[in-house]
Amino acid sequence: MDDKLKYLVVVDIPGIKEYVFGTDKLVEIRGASTLLKRVNEESIGGFLSHCRNLSTSKVFAGGGSGHFIVEAQKRGDLEDALSKLKTHVLKESRGGFGLVCGFAEYFEDKYDVSLRKALISLEQDKDENPVMTLLMGEQGDKVAYGMNSAIADYAKAGCNVIVDYIAYKKEWLDDLRYKLKGIKTYFVKVAIPLSVIEEREVARATS
Repeated sequence: MDDKLKYLVVVDIPGIKEYVFGTDKLVEIRGASTLLKRVNEESIGGFLSHCRNLSTSKVFAGGGSGHFIVEAQKRGDLEDALSKLKTHVLKESRGGFGLVCGFAEYFEDKYDVSLRKALISLEQDKDENPVMTLLMGEQGDKVAYGMNSAIADYAKAGCNVIVDYIAYKKEWLDDLRYKLKGIKTYFVKVAIPLSVIEEREVARATS
């Protein structure tokens, strides 16, 4: 539609070196690098392209950042899409990395001006919504697998066990399932919108 506004959207994944090289294991480094590349080069643009009320074209995406031209009926439509995109990236990376975004009105004959304003918006997003990345190394794995063994031992001793479990790695959950084999077990997934999680974290002010 002719009355749509055009915006230059810039995105960035903070701490990508720490995420990719947060382990000494070559297989894990390759896996992290592949996931980052897929999210950066495919998922972000694909997500925006499928958002209602938006028309998106990619300028470039790679190396943990990207620029996109987005047409939106209303500014609020774009803001809502970017909020959902952040949640989408967190889910795809299993909490391994997050996304910060900035945008500014786009003028074809003044790309440099639009870019400067969009980058200022990006820095504001970094300051107001800092992305924390939790990396688990060898010692963290030992603790998780030891906890899994303890959970299974309690259950095998005849105790009813309720566990509040955060599966930072798929391998942890696979290990727990294996150790609980033969024991009646119920897994309950709690999925909460990012905005609600952020509100609760601010309210409890403990971390």
